[in-house]
Amino acid sequence: MLRRSYLAGDFKQDLTLDPIFGYVMSKKENCLHLLQMALPELDIQEIVDISPQKPIDLNLFEKTSRLDVYAKDKQERVYDIEMQNLPVDFLTRRAWYYLRQLNNT
Repeated sequence: MLRRSYLAGDFKQDLTLDPIFGYVMSKKENCLHLLQMALPELDIQEIVDISPQKPIDLNLFEKTSRLDVYAKDKQERVYDIEMQNLPVDFLTRRAWYYLRQLNNT
């Protein structure tokens, strides 16, 4: 798990907080570096689109979801980068849920 805290005066900023994670990952160089470390076999060279808190609206009858960070590379591959604060056993279920939603958009 990627976790790092920063101190700015008396205000503690934590990367696991949703607004801070979104802000940090909205910078192309940060997003690119994280994806290159996590997925070196894909040889990702450039991120062309980043959308923090991207809503996914499938239809009127399903709950709207928000992806923490949605990114697209030069090859048109799409990435959903999520900050996971729950125990690891929830990770697989959450990943499959978002994958299904991305495939339906």
